[in-house]
Amino acid sequence: VLGILLRPRRVDLTQLLIVGGFGVLAYQAVRGILPFAVVAAPLLGRTWGALAEDLFARAASGRGRPSAREARANAAEATSILLVIVAALLLSVKATRDWAFPFGFGKDPRHYPERALDFLWSQNIRGPIFNTDLWASGLLWRGKGRRFPVFVDARLEAYPEEFWKDSYYRVLQTAPGWESVLEKYDVRCAMLHRRPGEIDDRIGEALWDSPDWGLVYWNDVVMLFVKRNAGSERNDQVLESWEFTEFPARRPQEVEQLDAEHLAIAEAQLSRLVGWERDAFLTRWSWAAALTGLGRGEEAVALFDAIGPRREARDNVAFLRSRAKAELVSGDRADWERFLEKAGSNPRSSVELFAAAALASRTGEAELAIRLYEDVIAASPRDADAMNNLALLLARAGDTEAAFQRVRDALEIQPDDPYYVATRGEIHWYAEDRPAALKDFQWSLDHLPADAAAAREEVMRWILRVE
Repeated sequence: VLGILLRPRRVDLTQLLIVGGFGVLAYQAVRGILPFAVVAAPLLGRTWGALAEDLFARAASGRGRPSAREARANAAEATSILLVIVAALLLSVKATRDWAFPFGFGKDPRHYPERALDFLWSQNIRGPIFNTDLWASGLLWRGKGRRFPVFVDARLEAYPEEFWKDSYYRVLQTAPGWESVLEKYDVRCAMLHRRPGEIDDRIGEALWDSPDWGLVYWNDVVMLFVKRNAGSERNDQVLESWEFTEFPARRPQEVEQLDAEHLAIAEAQLSRLVGWERDAFLTRWSWAAALTGLGRGEEAVALFDAIGPRREARDNVAFLRSRAKAELVSGDRADWERFLEKAGSNPRSSVELFAAAALASRTGEAELAIRLYEDVIAASPRDADAMNNLALLLARAGDTEAAFQRVRDALEIQPDDPYYVATRGEIHWYAEDRPAALKDFQWSLDHLPADAAAAREEVMRWILRVE
C-alpha cells in the first residue's frame, strides 16, 4: 500500500483490482496467502522495484549518465535481493527447527491449541489418532508428522471423495459404521473440538457416552479422548491418572447440578486440569463453580476475580450469575445482589431469594438460608415450599416450636402434601416424639408418588432410623 501511495503513476488499475481481490481472499483463509503473493509480486516490482534507480537519479541530479545510474541501481537492487534471499533461507531453517519461532508462536490458540498438544506429547499418549481437520496442522507442526500420522489434514483436495463420505464424516457424524472405521485404522486416541462444528459434529458426545473411551483433557477449544484396552499400556496409565468423569466437557454448566459426592470428585479433577493449563477460561470457571457448590466461597471468589477481566466474561449472563453464587457463599450478600443485577435479575424477587436460600442450605450456611427463606415468605406469603424448607432448617437448629408453626402454615396452603408431612415427621424426631414421627413417615411413604424414588428412599431411611 505504501508503494502504491508513493508511486501511483506506476500502478495499473487492472493489476490493482486483481491484487485487491486476492488480498481479500488472503484475509479470509490462510491458503489464499500464496496466490496473493504471486499476483502482488509484479505490483511490488512496479512500485518498490525502481526505488534504487529513483534514488540514484535524484542523487546524481542529472550530472551522471543514465547508463551509469542504471548500473548502480541494478547493483544495489541485486545486492538487496541477495541479502533478502539469504535472510529468508536462514530464517526458514531456524523456523523449521524451532530456533526462531517456537511451536505456536503468534498463532491463534483456536487453531493451534499449544497446551493441549503439550499434554499429548508430555504424557506420551500413543496413536494412531483421529483428529478433526482444524487440529491437523498443529499436530503436524508440533510432531513433524513422526508421532501421529494424522487422520486428515488441511489439504482437502488431496483426499479422494469417497474418503470424506465413507471415513471422515462417517466418524464425525457418528453415522452407522463409525466404530468400524476407527477399528480399521486402529485409532487409539482422538483430538476433537470442544464445541460441535458446522458439519454437525457428534463424535465428541459419542465418545463421552462410550464405555470404551475416556476423556483425559479438555479446555476452551479441544478435547482429548483415549481408548481403553487398545493395546497401549501407556494410554491405560494416562486414563488411570487423568480421566475426567463427572460432566461432559461440552456442557460445563452441568457442574452446578452435581450432588456433593460427585461435586467433590469434579473439583479435584478440575483443579488438576487448571494446574496444567491456567489460561483456560471455561475450566477455571467450572472449577470456581465447583468450589462454590462445596461451600468454599472465598476460594471461588478469588478464581472469579482472576478470570473476571477476560473478554469471555464480558456481558456473560451465566458467568455473572455463577459469580453471584460464589459471593453469596462467601458471605457477601451485597455483592451477590450486585452481580445478579448486572446479570439482569432482581435479587429481591422471591424466585432469586428462594434459589439463594437453597444454595446456602446446600453449602451448610444454615443461618443465611433461614434469613433468605424468611425473605422469600415476606415477598411471597403463600410460598409453601419456602415454609417447608424453613421448617426443616429451624428444626435442625433446635427451634422445633417455630418449625412446627412453619410446617403447619405450609400444610394449610397445601393440605396432606406427603413431602410436608415427612417434614413434620422429621420435626417430631428432633422434638423426641418417636411415635408421632413414625406415624408421619409411614403416611408420607404411602402417599408419595411411585416415581419419586429419591424421596421414598429417604423416608424409608427415616422409618428404619425411628424404628
